[in-house]
Amino acid sequence: KLRAYQQECIDRSLEAFARGTRRVAVSLPVGSGKTVVFSHLIPLIPPPTAIATKTLVLAHRTEVCREG
Repeated sequence: KLRAYQQECIDRSLEAFARGTRRVAVSLPVGSGKTVVFSHLIPLIPPPTAIATKTLVLAHRTEVCREG
């Protein structure tokens, strides 16, 4: 289950996309579950076109890539 602030982050991101914002940045403190947030957010973002169905996630740290 998502924490309230995580759900709020997802909701606000989706609202920004609905307003036409194309790039949304999320800033949360260390240990607040950013990986959890984006793993729940990605499936909720409507694709901009019918063929744009993939998501690329970039990470600058190996440790982030190994989170599960």
